[in-house]
Amino acid sequence: MSYLPRDADGEPVGTRGERRHERRHSTRRFLGLTALGTVIPGAGLSFTKRRTTGLVVLAGFIVGLVVLLANIGSQGLKASVIDLAVTPERLVFLTVAIIVCALIWIASIVLTSHQTEPRGIEPAQSWLLRGFTLLMCLVVLVPSVQAVRLLSVHRSLLNTVFKGKSPSESHANPHYARPDVHNEQAPWANTPRVNILLLGSDAGTDRVGIRTDSMIIASVDTKSGNTVLVSVPRNLQDVPFPKNNPLHELYPNGYDCGSQCLMNAVWTLAGEHQKLFPGNDNPGLTTTQQVLTQVTGLPIDYTLIVDLHGFSSLVNAMGGVNIDVKERLPIGGKVENGAIAPGSIKGWIEPGKQHLDGHQALWYSRSRATTDDFSRMRRQRCMVGAIVDQVNPVTMVEKYPRLASVLKKNLQTDISQKELKAFVTLVERMQKGTMKSLAFTNDNTNTVHPDFAKMHQLVQKAIHPPKPPKKKSNGQGKAGSTPKSTPTSSPSPTKTQNPDSAVDVNQAC
Repeated sequence: MSYLPRDADGEPVGTRGERRHERRHSTRRFLGLTALGTVIPGAGLSFTKRRTTGLVVLAGFIVGLVVLLANIGSQGLKASVIDLAVTPERLVFLTVAIIVCALIWIASIVLTSHQTEPRGIEPAQSWLLRGFTLLMCLVVLVPSVQAVRLLSVHRSLLNTVFKGKSPSESHANPHYARPDVHNEQAPWANTPRVNILLLGSDAGTDRVGIRTDSMIIASVDTKSGNTVLVSVPRNLQDVPFPKNNPLHELYPNGYDCGSQCLMNAVWTLAGEHQKLFPGNDNPGLTTTQQVLTQVTGLPIDYTLIVDLHGFSSLVNAMGGVNIDVKERLPIGGKVENGAIAPGSIKGWIEPGKQHLDGHQALWYSRSRATTDDFSRMRRQRCMVGAIVDQVNPVTMVEKYPRLASVLKKNLQTDISQKELKAFVTLVERMQKGTMKSLAFTNDNTNTVHPDFAKMHQLVQKAIHPPKPPKKKSNGQGKAGSTPKSTPTSSPSPTKTQNPDSAVDVNQAC
């Protein structure tokens, strides 16, 4: 296509129709090259007088893309994303890279539009073309800002929650060695089993100190992912303090001062005797870990503490949770003198398969006005199993800023940033493995005068269940002989669940 000659001011020389045709062509060229530069950095600029600049930007984009694809090819997409997500230094580098690349990209779009903007057009049309340029810049800017925001939120979460401070290593057991999980190829190869303490704290303005409302130890087979959830009753009495804990001198026979000295008061008790724990800024957590080890026989490797007042926000941030509710449960409810106080129940959670929001999930886990502590412990284990099973990475990314904000305020852990990659692997194995529940109830435990040796045995039996006896083969006997017929026996009655055995979480729920 031939171009019209132009005068000294750059205006086309020719008839009105020829000038109109020239403007249409220039407008199409402007739109096409500006859009091309938005899709591929520098590509549109390469067809203007700033061709060299455009080619440099385009080359930089291609080199960066090749490096990214090579990294993904060597590790795999999933491993590359995980490696990035758990490494704050790489998050900082990526954040800076996104900002720099976005600025260069937007500058190339603006320069392309400037180089290709038609001459001699009406002011209204000129503003439309500039609006198109602005729109193309926003196409690059908006996702870049969102990416930087997500990276900043995630990095803040890592630095706030996963500080790597280990009270269990420093104070709970001076001879304790944390699991070696730094082998990227096989992070749990030297750790056959890991015990993770899940604590639901119930600190409130109406009470002194922290009450451990929920105490669950998740004992995980690191190879198969098979998990046993062991719940310890909050009202357990006479719990023993190990000899290396200062409270052992005050209570050499265990925490044996009656119904006010329960397992869930251990944290507060240790906090009230802070001076007995020099150099320990959290004696409540340390002592709780030690006592739970004495009660169950399981050494605590890691601890996660969730503030139950933020639990509802956590579930809401996840998009809710699906639970098969076995019994009608009240929302609220206060028991006074053996009866439910009038007006204290604010609603009900009905039986059946339900999608619970955060408020409902909290009361599903805590309600005991119409049930007992053992029922509540069972429901808490069900909630843990449901959350682990229903974690959806797509949903987590979509709701991540809100989720991260809730976690920063309501989650504490001694898992370090360097161990996060190994824990991602562990959670994936847990989702593929089985999850069983061991309930310490009044059928197998006396909470007033507990038999801790028996509790240890029940835990070990749950973790290492005896192999089922081999079935006897129904042989045909001697050759040519006819097997004897046996009379048909009447159906045996259904056996009740053995209270001393762990059961599948889905079955218990």
